[in-house]
Amino acid sequence: MRPAVGIAAIQLGIPKKMLAVVVPDEEGNSQEFALANARIVSESVQLSYLKNGEGCLSVEKEHQGLVPRHARITVKAYDLLQDKEITIKASDYLAIVLQHEIDHFSGTLFYDRINQNDPWHAEKDSIIIE
Repeated sequence: MRPAVGIAAIQLGIPKKMLAVVVPDEEGNSQEFALANARIVSESVQLSYLKNGEGCLSVEKEHQGLVPRHARITVKAYDLLQDKEITIKASDYLAIVLQHEIDHFSGTLFYDRINQNDPWHAEKDSIIIE
């Protein structure tokens, strides 16, 4: 299996709105979540992108291009690790990872979001994450 920071239950053939992520932060620690019924309840207008695009365990073929994501999001979900409903305010890489995994709930894959006419186009005032 290829390295990854997140996975949705549907990627394992389990038709549930569940995901798990382990996202490293700048200090070398990691943010870990195991969430059920995660939903984005607010999002910024400003967009962000991973500089080199995204990949996915469900997608064998490489798809080049920037994947537009909201720079900041608020997610509500049931946290399976804490056994309670939580709210996550996410930005930067964590926001991108959560959006990527939540997209799986509706069958959307990262390459569905790439601009087909100009794959490396970044919107004005967007954030490019290294």
